[in-house]
Parts: sequence; C-alpha cells; structure tokens
Amino acid sequence: MEGDWDLDRLQSSLDTVVAAHSALRSRFLSDERQATEHGEAASPRIGVLDLRAHSPRQQELIRTELREMRSHQVLPADQAPLLTVDATILDDDKTVLHVGHDGLVMDGISMFLFFRAWWHAYQNPTAEVHEELPYEDYLAALEAARDRAPARRSRDYWTARADDLAPHPDLPLRTSPAALSGTRFTQREVRLDPTAWTALKERAAGRGLTPSALLLAAYAETLATWGAGERFTLTTTVANRPPVHPRVFEAIGQFSDTLLVEAEIDRSLPFAARAQALQTRLHTDIDHRHFSGIEVLKELARRRGGIAAARMPYTFNSAIGHVSSEVDGSALELFGKEVFSVSQTPQVWLNAFAMEQHGELVVQLDGIDELFCEGLLDDLAHGYRTLLRLLADEDAAWQHHSFDLLPPAQRARRAAANDTAVELPEEMLGDAFAAQAARTPAAPAILTADRTVSYGELLHRAATAATWLREQGVGRGELVGLVMRRGPEQIVGILATVLAGAAYLPVDAGLPTARQEYMLTDGRVRCVLTNTGWTSTGSMAAFDLTRPCSGRAELPDRLPGSGLDDLAYVLYTSGTTGAPKGVMVTHRNVANVVADCRDRFGITAEDRFMAVSAFNFDLSVWDVFGALSAGAALVMPDHDRAADPAHWLELCWLYQVSVWNSVPAIVGLLHDQARADGDVPPGLRLVMMSGDRLPPALPAQLRLHDPRPGGRLPRRPHRDHDLEHPPPRRRGRGRHRVHPVRPP
Repeated sequence: MEGDWDLDRLQSSLDTVVAAHSALRSRFLSDERQATEHGEAASPRIGVLDLRAHSPRQQELIRTELREMRSHQVLPADQAPLLTVDATILDDDKTVLHVGHDGLVMDGISMFLFFRAWWHAYQNPTAEVHEELPYEDYLAALEAARDRAPARRSRDYWTARADDLAPHPDLPLRTSPAALSGTRFTQREVRLDPTAWTALKERAAGRGLTPSALLLAAYAETLATWGAGERFTLTTTVANRPPVHPRVFEAIGQFSDTLLVEAEIDRSLPFAARAQALQTRLHTDIDHRHFSGIEVLKELARRRGGIAAARMPYTFNSAIGHVSSEVDGSALELFGKEVFSVSQTPQVWLNAFAMEQHGELVVQLDGIDELFCEGLLDDLAHGYRTLLRLLADEDAAWQHHSFDLLPPAQRARRAAANDTAVELPEEMLGDAFAAQAARTPAAPAILTADRTVSYGELLHRAATAATWLREQGVGRGELVGLVMRRGPEQIVGILATVLAGAAYLPVDAGLPTARQEYMLTDGRVRCVLTNTGWTSTGSMAAFDLTRPCSGRAELPDRLPGSGLDDLAYVLYTSGTTGAPKGVMVTHRNVANVVADCRDRFGITAEDRFMAVSAFNFDLSVWDVFGALSAGAALVMPDHDRAADPAHWLELCWLYQVSVWNSVPAIVGLLHDQARADGDVPPGLRLVMMSGDRLPPALPAQLRLHDPRPGGRLPRRPHRDHDLEHPPPRRRGRGRHRVHPVRPP
C-alpha cells in the first residue's frame, strides 16, 4: 500500500499490536505443537529501503523485483513471527508499505482486525491497551471440545457422508498438478459498486439468502459453466470464535476452520431455488463444523487410496458479516491505497475471497495460471462478474435455469463456428449408398479381420431384407427391431430398414431378455432382423440376415409421401433414471450431419472408418452413413474382441484406418495401447470425439505423433475435433458444434 508515515511510530504501534495478540507471536514445531514467543524478538522489524536517489524508472524496476520476490515468499513456520513488514521510500512524502502474513497466525477477519488495531495504535500512541485473548486459552478450549457431544455428532455426520461426497470441480487443466515445478498465484478481482452490491443483497434477502450464501451459489454456478460438473465439492472456511474471552471478537489469530460444502447444479430448478438448497446444505454442514474439513479430507484419503483422490483444491471464503460493521476490507486501506495483493495456499488451485470494502463488493480470485488452460481464469472472472451484475439488475434473472456467461470474444468465436447455414441435402438415408453401390459394386464396403463385403454384395443383401420387410407390410415411420450382435449384418439391417422406408430400432443381443422385450414392445415392433437366431415368443416376424441370399434382389421403390422428415431410427436411453425412453431422429437430421462432416473433413472413397462404436449408440450412425454415402469402407472389430484395444490397433494397421469416431475414453485406450506397443496407426488422419467430456490433455497427446514440424512419426495429416454433446436445434447444416484443436 502507498502512503506517507512516520516509520518509528509505525514500528512502535506494530510492536503494541503484536505484544497484545499472542497468536502473532506463534511458531509451529515439527511435532505439531504450537509455541508462543515473548519479548521484542517476537515482533517483526520494519525493513527500510530508501530509493529517493533513484529515477522513477529505476524505482519501478526495483519495485517489480521486490514484488516478484515478496509476493510468494514462504516464512519458516518454526520461526516467529510469521509476519513481515518492509517500507520502500520513494520520495519525501511517498512510501510503499509491504506486509506479508501467514494464514497460520491470521485468518481473513483477523487480517481486517490487525490493520484496524495497528492503525488505531498508530493514530493514538498513548491509548490504553486492552487485555486480549491469550491464544493458548483458545486452543485449550478447542481441545476440550473434541470429546463433547457436538464433536461426536459432527464426526458421525461426516463419516457417514464420506463415501458419497462429490469430488472437486472438474475444470479443464492445461497440465497435471504434479508436473508443476513451482506454483505462482495471480489475482483477479470481481467488484460491484455500492449501488449494485446493495441491490444484490436486497434481492438475496428477499429470497432468504445471506450475502455469503448467494456469492457461494453464484461462484458454483460460474464454475459449472466452465466445466466443473453438475455436482462437486468446494472448500470453505467458517469462523470459530467460542465465548472464551470478553474480547474474543476483537482477537487476532487463526480462528477459522475449513468446511467442505457440496454444490449441485440442478438445471431443472431456477437459480434462486438452487441457491436456497445450497444455503440449506451449508447451514447443515456448519451445524456439524466440529469435525473440520481437514479431518474429513484425512478420512477421504484413507477411503479413496491417497491424498490425490481426496483433495479439494477449489476454495471459497467470505469475510462478510462480522459482528462489527467497522470490520471489513476497508481496513486494508486505512494506511493508504492498496496497490497490490495476492494470496497463496498449499494444495489450492483457485481461491475466492469475498469482502466488503468502502461499501463495494470485492471478490479476489487467486489462481495458478500455469495449471489452467490459457485465458480460462480471466474468462471465469468475467463470467462471475456478469452473473452477479445480472442478479443485481434483473429480478427475473433469479428464475433463470441457466446463464450465458461467456465473454464477448468467446461468444463471437462460437457464433462463427456455428454459423453453418447452407442449403440442406434433399437425399433420404440410403440413397447415396445405393448410388455408390451401382457405380462401384466391387469396392469394399465392410472390412473385418477375415472378411470383405463389397458394395454390390451389401446392396444385394440389404435389398433382399428390404423386400422382405415390404412383404410384411412395414410402412413409413414403423420401427423395425434389429436384434443383433456386432457384425456386418448390423449394417445390412440398418440399410435394409431405411431403404424399405421404415425406421430401425437397434437392440443389443447381449442385453437381458426382459430389456429386449421391453424395447421391442414399447416400440410396437412387428418385424425383427437378426443375426443371432432370435425368435419371438409372440407374434413378431423375424428374418435371419445370416442366411444365404439367392438370386438378384431389386430395391423396392420409395413409399408414397416419403420425405426427409420421416423417422430414421430410435435409440433407447439407458434407463438409469427410470424407464428407458426412445429418442427419435429423422432422415433430415442425419443427412444434415453426414453432408456437413463430409465437406468439412474431406471424406472420400479412400477413407477407412473404424466402426468401434456399438450400433445402439448414436455415434455409429455417422460411421455407417458417413462412410457408405462417400464410397468409403467400414472396418469392424470382431464381436468377441470389440473392447480390445490391441485388436483395434491390428485392424488400423491392416486396413490403414484413417477416420476414428468415438467417445474420448475409447480414443484414450487406443492411444495408450499405441504408446505401449510403440505402434502408432500410420493412416489415422481424423479423430472425432463426442458423447462425453474431452480430456484437455488428450489432443496434446495425440499431437505428439503429428507429422508437422515438431511431430514424432511420419503420418498423414491429423486433426482432432470435439463434437460436443447432443446439439441444440439450429438452422441449416451441422447440428453439432465442432471446436478444432488447431486449424486444418
């Protein structure tokens, strides 16, 4: 902070405060004991650096060096005091005061109390010094409380919750925390002016929310926007000042305990309801604060196999709401304007510290830039500020289920990436395949470890099954069950169904019989195509796709009235949240994606698609129609080795697989197998991932094998793309969002 002071009086007033508050004279021994020092040696000496003889430019350089050094100094815990004060004299009336203090001896509220007490002692050197709380009395009270009923109830509460406690926020990281050689924190500030802050508090109070609970809920909402997940745990602190002394609320020391708080972002509820639920959980947790967050983390580490699985490195701390209105962040500027601040905490990646200062709200976000993707913390701070301002300005915002918190530049990039409106294709699914088969009947369509199915053979087999379906009276939009295990017959069944004008319902033959029957019955299926010898116990007709096809089958004509809005397929959900539900997809939706990806990624007849995704998973849809509409070939794993990465790798080499489309976890398995074997597929040029979150490190790992400058192995051009989750309905082509890892 900058100002002009009498340094001798500054020193004597500092001595007065340190002498009165024994916690400031604490040191911590290796056997976990805490000792209190006495005498002048326990008070910090103010170091003085006189730069009046230096030019302003030289002064600035020296100040930068000092800040670089002092901002991340760690004082020896076994030496008192854990407090440093230095003064840099810039001019006769301008000095910079540098203050560093360790959280072991001073929590957030105590920081305000410290600067207030120091200022009062500086202003009134002869004022009476009050008898303050001896810190050892406080520690003795805590120890005595450990065997009392509240502590036992708290221990039972947290141990009962330990197994189900959510992990920390899963924000994308640039690198592993273990890979960091050192950690440096950078601070960002989120501020609301007094008018906006007052309005926000009033709106929160009207909904029964305290300011701290509202800020915590908004922080959780912001973290979720940047990928934290729907359910995660934050570390916070709770003041613990039992009535052991008349001036306990004036005492300076470490009077806070850590507390773990689980946040759930349930988008089915409006923000106000989510915030109220979080506050209720917070109050329940506070009622059980006598088993601290540190103790809970130890229990988690024991149950989850180590510290790494138990860490909770995202923290939120609020110093709002002291019993005295004089105790807030304004105390930090009693001596002069604060020009720099940063906090650092071991095992913490991002810390939020909320306070009031001169009537404003100030939230300091201290994070490790090297750990996070470039720009993420800046964007997150922007999003948090945006959300708080929205909640302060608009009463209706409290009923929103989600918020657009993206910074303008990021929103513009996404808008550009999603500006994909073009004329939609007018082809029904299967038409492009049939035309391709007529042009190149001998070209390979399906490749397995021991078999090749040509386009001509595939069309013949599909036409045979389609003709049978028509003979059964199958009509537009009617579901045809495909009860199958993995194999070329799955592709035959898909094509036969759409070419007959019906819609296919894939049913994994490995599912329990009851589940199969539920899907077929719920889908009102009359006809089933199978490769397993499946027979119906009811009135459903079945056609065995493994039987030989004789003669030459002709494709039936399209049914009258057929169009792109006809149903193409139905996929059933897993049913984990109740009865499975069928998701209905039209020809137009699939044709849209197929055309977009074909043009975007330059799909040609030379490509080989790895058909690794199960046919009852939606990623298989693009594999089938994306490949066969362009004259490319599908490479299918054997059904009994479908989950074997070594088998995938063999097929990639055997058939020069060039396109891979799967969930990220499957790509990770392939990558790990290739690294273990030292055997990277030479033809792979395009990796598409969707259906789950993309691990931030995975594209970088894949790029290690890129043939461009800096790559490791000679290969064809390689691109990584993330097709994010089921897309929103959009105009034009490409109802998926594609985020290239780098330009093609």
